[in-house]
Amino acid sequence: MLSRPYGYRFLCTFVLLRSSRAAILRYTCAPEADSHVAVAPVTNPDKERRDSPRFKLKVPIEIYTEGSTSPLRGATSDLSLTGCYIESIFPFPVGTNLELKIQLADTLVLLGTVVTSDPQVGNGVHFTRTLPEDIEQLRAFLAAAEQSESQ
Repeated sequence: MLSRPYGYRFLCTFVLLRSSRAAILRYTCAPEADSHVAVAPVTNPDKERRDSPRFKLKVPIEIYTEGSTSPLRGATSDLSLTGCYIESIFPFPVGTNLELKIQLADTLVLLGTVVTSDPQVGNGVHFTRTLPEDIEQLRAFLAAAEQSESQ
């Protein structure tokens, strides 16, 4: 909490925004409940860069790195037709190629490349190769998720 002149008190938060070029720290202050100041919410000026919408979905996933025969198991925190975010305490470095097995009704096999690496949080992965039947199953799964989300 910061004290301001004239008796106004603000509760401040810091949010780390990641982009493809740099990390940006956004600083937001909002008045406490007993303050008499109105503050407009801060919006993100960046446009959406993704090709397809993401859905907050926890889906079981197996991750294989090049040369590895045993998988790392985890879950997605969000999923789209072109990529996903995988939560992990020990993320892979950017540029790492991965083979992903996503457990839906069937097992989908996708190849992807790590595009973001957030220490102790996880990885953003862009899908680079998918079989047509796997992409259709993923499309149907996401369409069903979108329909249930809108209800």
